[in-house]
Amino acid sequence: MKRLLITTDLGTFKAYSFENDRFSTSPRLEMVDSFEMSFGQDRLSERLSDKEGGKFGKGTAASSFNEGGSSERHNIHLEDHRRGTKMIAERMKGLLADGKYEGCYFAAAAEINREILDQLPREIREKVEKTVPQNLVNAPRGDLLRHFTSEKFPAGKE
Repeated sequence: MKRLLITTDLGTFKAYSFENDRFSTSPRLEMVDSFEMSFGQDRLSERLSDKEGGKFGKGTAASSFNEGGSSERHNIHLEDHRRGTKMIAERMKGLLADGKYEGCYFAAAAEINREILDQLPREIREKVEKTVPQNLVNAPRGDLLRHFTSEKFPAGKE
């Protein structure tokens, strides 16, 4: 049975293909997709400016507030969170919709795990066999499967 193992956070997405059959001693993980989300990596001042197109910090706080300048509230972090979870769900949908993979293991930090799964269509969400509410993006490949299975795989085989 061919499956995907997906690890993600709001900055990095990694998808591995693996097949666990009775002929191999341990499954081999092969990277099939990955991407870095660029938002959140840059400085906020590079993405935002005041209404005159200048940099923040000009004038006093009181004058900026009254004129709608740099004191204007921006929910940029909430927007990045929303955009990131949507992008991850779309990428998962694209990988699982074509029928190439029969199932999926999914790991994402607890604060985004359920949110991403809720954005998937029902038929795609049903392919997600196991979830781990942890950020495993930087976990070594050899350790990833240990989070999803009770089997013991030899160290160093990926």
